[in-house]
Amino acid sequence: MGGACEHGGRNKKVKRHLTKNNLYNRNTLLKNQSHMAMNKLFSYLVITCCISFLFSCNKEFSVETGALTQAQGSLWDSTGTCLPETVHGTFYNGITAGSDTAYVAVEVNVTQTGSYNITSDMQNGFQFFDSGFFSQTGINTIHLKPLGAAILPTPTTFTIGFDSTTCSFTVNVQDSTGTGIGGDRCAIAVDFHFVE
Repeated sequence: MGGACEHGGRNKKVKRHLTKNNLYNRNTLLKNQSHMAMNKLFSYLVITCCISFLFSCNKEFSVETGALTQAQGSLWDSTGTCLPETVHGTFYNGITAGSDTAYVAVEVNVTQTGSYNITSDMQNGFQFFDSGFFSQTGINTIHLKPLGAAILPTPTTFTIGFDSTTCSFTVNVQDSTGTGIGGDRCAIAVDFHFVE
């Protein structure tokens, strides 16, 4: 009988041991599942943050066309008068002006954010341009940069357009003759000749 009790006692120990092992395995399994769930949650958070960051940029992207949306607005105020423009720097004939010091500041009333490309007409051998992105509605100031060099030292009027509005501004081109900075009118005249 003592052997049977001993045997029965061993079974209880084995059962307790198995039960402890089962609990340990179950806790380990729960911990692993918890870690996996946390990793998935963390992954979703990282992906959500990345997507939010990408779409929080100032540029507006059109899903339909895959292109930036064109800005809309006007060069006019509410009375139909051209918004202010200011000529900065000095422009000389025969000399390409530096766009960091010689430009035309133009105010634009933006009603829809988006990309813009504003170019003047070509007059007296040069023109003005600027492109970029309006990230805010309301009055925005752009800097039209010169492209080319004036031929003659004379006031030169340019026309620009934005959306459905147009305005003009005048740049007073100075005579560079005798200034020591180049732009001799005779030299310019020689550069423009016809080849037959």
